[in-house]
Amino acid sequence: TRPQIAATFAKWGVPHYFTPGCETRKNKGSWVDVVGLMFHHTAMDASDAVNLRVLIHGHSSLPGPLSQFGERDNGVTDVIALGPANHAGGGDLDVLNAVRKESYAAYPPKTDKTHGQSGAVNGNGYFYGWEVYYGIGSDKTIDAIQYRGTVLSMVAVIDKLDELDGSAKWTAKSIIGHKEWQRGKPDPAGVDMAQARADAQWCLDSGPAAAKRWHLTGSK
Repeated sequence: TRPQIAATFAKWGVPHYFTPGCETRKNKGSWVDVVGLMFHHTAMDASDAVNLRVLIHGHSSLPGPLSQFGERDNGVTDVIALGPANHAGGGDLDVLNAVRKESYAAYPPKTDKTHGQSGAVNGNGYFYGWEVYYGIGSDKTIDAIQYRGTVLSMVAVIDKLDELDGSAKWTAKSIIGHKEWQRGKPDPAGVDMAQARADAQWCLDSGPAAAKRWHLTGSK
């Protein structure tokens, strides 16, 4: 809910913006069983405002919303939708189970089934999605503050999920990249997901004060 997101973002010092209508925005599907968080890039050489507009409304081949969260170049997190969004597409059941159980080492198993194949699992009902505003043209690389803002906002959501879910301890292994879910996807480009998970786990282990300092300065 919006109050839950607001509370955990305040706790972890996540700069954020709630887009109008985010509380009721969703795709035509439903949540199945949220097991993880997925890191994407938009692959748009456009302003943050244009990226956000596309994520809210979608495009000719895919209706919005296209993620729950967006990440601006300056590290501000846009809250786009609190319902399911069209971001994950089809992926591999082995990857889903590995994330659910957090039973993998540095990387989840290599994806076999992918979008459009028989046996692929639609991930939209299982993952919260973060679309980071970069990936093509003059904006090919993720900014450092943008990367840290993405990790910090994911950490804040993991912390809230862990608080709400008494059955299991949530860790950074709930975070995967789109490229780890769907074969042939490059996103998030330039991000080693093992390192992203290590940074997220450091934040979780070190607590909000240290995580806020890292977000602002890059210093651990």
